[in-house]
Amino acid sequence: MITINNQEEDYLAHVGVLGMHWNHHKSKNTIKTETSNIDKWGTDKDHNILYVTGLSGSGKSTLAKKLKDKNTNIIHLDPYFEKMDKNVSDNIQDKEFNSFLSKNFPDYKSIANPKDGERHSKQWWDKVDNLMNQTEKFAANQYPKKKVVIEGVQLSDNTTYPNKDFFKDKPLAITKTNAAKSYLRAARRDGKSLTTMTKEAKLFMQWYGNMNNSISKLSKTADTKKGKDWVNKYLASK
Repeated sequence: MITINNQEEDYLAHVGVLGMHWNHHKSKNTIKTETSNIDKWGTDKDHNILYVTGLSGSGKSTLAKKLKDKNTNIIHLDPYFEKMDKNVSDNIQDKEFNSFLSKNFPDYKSIANPKDGERHSKQWWDKVDNLMNQTEKFAANQYPKKKVVIEGVQLSDNTTYPNKDFFKDKPLAITKTNAAKSYLRAARRDGKSLTTMTKEAKLFMQWYGNMNNSISKLSKTADTKKGKDWVNKYLASK
């Protein structure tokens, strides 16, 4: 939550718009990454999720896409938190996970499409909690056949995961970039005009600042060199 013009504003979801061009942005071959507990990924039911987070435009979805294979389910959180172009949303959602949700949490679609005034109400946050609980159950259900990757800026948000100790024992990858580069990448990817980018820059820089503080808390147990070595080794083996 940030304060703009003496009013509190909530910003939870990824910076994006309807029709956003998912992954259609230039990126270097090497994604700057920090990791923790990476060796535990896929070793048992409680560690079958690799959580990938970072600022918008930092390479989260790009890394997740590179990790994708027939033995890995990729869960992009954005389509579950915000209204997106249906073609884009359908293209990036994992069908196995959606099938699991349909059986165990059929109301999951109402998170991205809440009733008037419902967003950020207790009822809405209860649904968010249920969604995140379902991701853990799904990952446990997929073990040992498949590993799971969950990526999203929402993992860093203090409202979705107020207790960052949750990640201390979890496989975690943090894609890193500074706020300015993050905003430019996200804005260009989403097709924002220069006028819109200039108009929104200050607002989002404040939001990014808050998110960066949250990400810094996660970085305390992460290792930059190990993260880089792991990403390069993993990708080279594919």
